[in-house]
Amino acid sequence: MSDVAEPLADLTKLFGWNGLTCQIPAHWDVTSVSGSAKSGYFAFDDEQDRRLEIKYERAGRMRKPDLERTLSGYFAALKKKAKSNQELRLDDGVRVPGVQTMPPEYEIRSYGWEADAITRGLIWHCSTCHRIVIAECRARKNRVNTKEMAQVLTSIRCHCEGDTAPWAVFDFEVFVPREFDLGVSRLQAGLISFSFSAKRRQLVVDRLGMGQVVMKHSSLDAYVRDVHYKKLRKIRLRFQPVDWNGHKGFRFEGEHRRVYDWLPALGARIRAWRVSDHIAGLAWFEEPTNRIYIIRAEGPDCAELAEKVAASARSRIAGQVWGNR
Repeated sequence: MSDVAEPLADLTKLFGWNGLTCQIPAHWDVTSVSGSAKSGYFAFDDEQDRRLEIKYERAGRMRKPDLERTLSGYFAALKKKAKSNQELRLDDGVRVPGVQTMPPEYEIRSYGWEADAITRGLIWHCSTCHRIVIAECRARKNRVNTKEMAQVLTSIRCHCEGDTAPWAVFDFEVFVPREFDLGVSRLQAGLISFSFSAKRRQLVVDRLGMGQVVMKHSSLDAYVRDVHYKKLRKIRLRFQPVDWNGHKGFRFEGEHRRVYDWLPALGARIRAWRVSDHIAGLAWFEEPTNRIYIIRAEGPDCAELAEKVAASARSRIAGQVWGNR
């Protein structure tokens, strides 16, 4: 049994954030992302409506959560928020098909409620990662597809057990070693950016749209060095052209400039010892998708880390998957 969400069908895509993964229909997209590894919230919409919400928080290791009490409290909150003229029907006995396929460490309860839409939900506590997850799919009464709702809900996984975890949003996904924590993320039109850190190491993953516009006004190495990473101007970067998955790009490496650089013999020895000063990465232009990828790592084994992460980066454009994974 996989610890990462398995594909539902050909027309689905992966969402992954802080170890939580799920497979959603290709025409759904995440519209709200918030929180940290301890707690978080995600919302997903299709072209018309809100379709999926996921909330999670980490419970204490010393006590087993009372899911019945948590669900009762959630129902009470729904009743309180319901409009006075709105009929709200709650059912904690609704069965969601496929729950038995979920990992055995999940203690699961299913539920449903109806108002102007029909909702099916799951709440569970995981004895491995100690997260409590509440996830629910909804649809208007004239658009209900209970099979799809059940498939999405039962595809959700609250933690990953391999060496890497997927960070997947919109049409982009990349796999990052699990020991890295997210520092800053930017989800903008034309830019998806993640900045991670671990002990003595940094990792930045960027995917830019409108690559042809960038390439029209600048070479890729000049863009990385002079525009995209302004702080790298003070770093001695060396560029090596490379064919990456059939796309033109380059590897780059360098070191932070330090005072001891003025002493050539001593400086070389210190730089070899201070591996935290080392920087390495890859950048390439994927012409069929008009995307630019830039992966940069700092610290020990930075070249190996950048190569591994770059090999996992891919995009799903118009139903086609581009990349190396």
